[in-house]
Amino acid sequence: MLKGEQYFSPSFESTCIENASEDIKNLKLLTPSEITILKLAAQRASNNEIVDTLCVSIRTIEKHRSNIISKLRIDNGANSLTSWALVNKNIILSL
Repeated sequence: MLKGEQYFSPSFESTCIENASEDIKNLKLLTPSEITILKLAAQRASNNEIVDTLCVSIRTIEKHRSNIISKLRIDNGANSLTSWALVNKNIILSL
């Protein structure tokens, strides 16, 4: 933000930003760790691969995934976060 106004890269069309779904707008609620995990999920990394990459416990990854699902208001089901991440992969990887 600059002087109270948001500025985006010229590659973003204003209509694209205006029409972004609530889920995408909620990405700003995520912590840096949650964004990292979401990016890895978008690349089809399993929980164990994320654990190895980030050198944290499986419980930490599970908690972050749970927080992401809650913040983005994703229906909680089997592989729901991964499915959502794959659908929105291009946006996620540009964060």
